[in-house]
Amino acid sequence: MPIMASTPSLWRHRDFLLLWSGQSVSRIGDQFTGLAVPYMAAYVLAASPGEMGLLGAAGTVPFLLFGLLVGVWVDRRQRRSVLIFADIGRGAMIATIALLGIANLLQLTYLYILSFFIGVLTVFFDVAYQAYLPVLVERRQLVDANSKLETSNTLASSAGPTFAGAVIEVFRAPFAMLFDAASFFVSAGSLAAIRKRSSKQATPWPAAPVQLLRAPSSRCSVLRSRCSSMPRRFSSRPGLSRQSGNGKRYRSSPNENPSCLKFERDCRSS
Repeated sequence: MPIMASTPSLWRHRDFLLLWSGQSVSRIGDQFTGLAVPYMAAYVLAASPGEMGLLGAAGTVPFLLFGLLVGVWVDRRQRRSVLIFADIGRGAMIATIALLGIANLLQLTYLYILSFFIGVLTVFFDVAYQAYLPVLVERRQLVDANSKLETSNTLASSAGPTFAGAVIEVFRAPFAMLFDAASFFVSAGSLAAIRKRSSKQATPWPAAPVQLLRAPSSRCSVLRSRCSSMPRRFSSRPGLSRQSGNGKRYRSSPNENPSCLKFERDCRSS
């Protein structure tokens, strides 16, 4: 009886542990900004309900505007570089909001603009992140890897707001956002320390569809080779003469398949 190979443990996978630790810290930091920005808008800048709605939309509209375009762009770039760039950019913007808040220079306009660009970088990060994990770990490790990452996300979402609220209460919202900015830099550092590199080339199409998109002569050769291996549906009398749509006549072969007859007529008429 064959012995099935066991799945390698991710606890010994250096690159995944770096990704996991960096993302765990970053997810906790997200809870600080998630509470601090609405808090500053409502209690420090006295934003109205309509302005609060615009502020929330500023961070989510980029997903609608750029989601598909970013997916195509990221598919032809190194995912790791995109992730690092997005983390550094978001950390810098959140640190800018925090410093403006500490200096009492923060305005709603600044929050709208910075929240929008943070959302744009989040689109880049999320798209590249989904494609990067299958490159980092083996296929048979994906379930375990996703389980560990989702466990961290769940813990951060459940315990993070409580911790973030206490920090905001004690140290004020701008100082709490500095922790989130630092968490993005930690995540970028952990990604930079990963040794495995991903290819920037897009995933190639399977061989058969590519052949079918080539010149007609090559396409017909592929179709003929496939028809030769297809089961025959009915038999016709050998040597029977058939006529194609353009008036040309050709000799049919025994045991022809109806679908192959159509392909043959198209190829002969092209």
